[in-house]
Amino acid sequence: MSTTSALEFSNLPTDIIGKIIEKCDLKEQLTLRKVSKDLRSLVDEQKSAYKSIEIDLTDSHIFCVYNDKNVKYDGDKLDKYNMPIETSIICNDDYVKIALNDLSIALKNPKLRLDDLYLTVDHSPDMMNRFRLLLNSLNPQIHVKTFILRAGSSEYLLSILPYLKPKVLVNIDIDGLYYRDDWALEKVRQVASLEQWKQAEQLTTRHCFDYFPSEFLIHFKRFVILEWDATEQFLMNLTDLFSTSTNFESCTVEALGLEDCSDYLESFCEKVDTGDEIDYNEGVLIIKKR
Repeated sequence: MSTTSALEFSNLPTDIIGKIIEKCDLKEQLTLRKVSKDLRSLVDEQKSAYKSIEIDLTDSHIFCVYNDKNVKYDGDKLDKYNMPIETSIICNDDYVKIALNDLSIALKNPKLRLDDLYLTVDHSPDMMNRFRLLLNSLNPQIHVKTFILRAGSSEYLLSILPYLKPKVLVNIDIDGLYYRDDWALEKVRQVASLEQWKQAEQLTTRHCFDYFPSEFLIHFKRFVILEWDATEQFLMNLTDLFSTSTNFESCTVEALGLEDCSDYLESFCEKVDTGDEIDYNEGVLIIKKR
């Protein structure tokens, strides 16, 4: 009677192991990396399945979303009922090191191709400094199309953009910048000198559009601008910007007060009728290049 030995995982062909690894989520891949040097190399060489990574840095915890997989890293035991559905919770006194190590593995993958990278920094300069050290270890630059920053400081924008791949980065989305002194303006100037900024095609701003001098915006093709309210002076500034730009294609403004500017908007439509098309209703203004 013949006997056959069970086929072990380590004896599978390399390409089969690679396909299995591609189907694993981050937690499973991290576990495989600890098995052996060969598996660690195979995991690191596989094409990343991540299209979106969200990072929320605070002084008390780190929250990450890998595609639709939520992971919270914390030093205290948490009540999972207060977490989003299907959130993995990692409680450890050294949770920051664990979180940054997991992020490092994901971001260092040379085959990573992200659509979106979100970063929120909640008044946590120390945590941001540690994250900056992680970015400094990356090679090559992160391949991402849209970068969304919610941090409140132009310094953080300056800290992150150099690690994103120019030309691949199409949309820069900035949610709030709160410091407007000379020091902050100098940081904005430094941001505007980066290739990542110069080669991006779309700028999305949330309550901070007037933070950027017009000379730093002239190269963008598309704008999405969210403001608390819109004045005639604000719209006139947009007119000046778009009329002098050779790259301008479209702009969407969402703000309160647009319905109160109907007379101005009508004259504005007539003024640019030969070059632009404008539609507006309550709360939304859309300007498109013909």
